[in-house]
Amino acid sequence: MIQPELSNLLYELCAQPQEEPWLEFKLNIAEHDVIGQYISAISNGATISNKAFGYLVWGIENETHAIKGTQFSFRNAKEGHQDLELWLRHLTTNYFPWKSTNMNCE
Repeated sequence: MIQPELSNLLYELCAQPQEEPWLEFKLNIAEHDVIGQYISAISNGATISNKAFGYLVWGIENETHAIKGTQFSFRNAKEGHQDLELWLRHLTTNYFPWKSTNMNCE
C-alpha cells in the first residue's frame, strides 16, 4: 500500500464505532509478548468475523479513536539482540501471515 491508501485505511478504521475482534487500537503498547498475543487474537478475530485482515494500530486513543501518535517504534524494537518483527515472525509464521507498516499522518 502507498501512503494515500494507508491514510484512507487509517481513517476508515478510526471511523469504526468501536474496537472489534479484528481491530485493536493502542497508544504505546511495547511489551513484546503482549504484542504477540494481540497479533494472534486479532488473527483469530478476523477469521471468526469473516474479515480478510485484522489490524493492530498504534497511536490511536482507545475511547475516542483520535490519532495521537506513538512513542513505540515497531521497526526499532528488539527482543534480546533480535529485531522484534523477526522474533514474532519466528513464533507466528507457520500459523498466519502478517505484516507491519509504518506511516506518518499529518
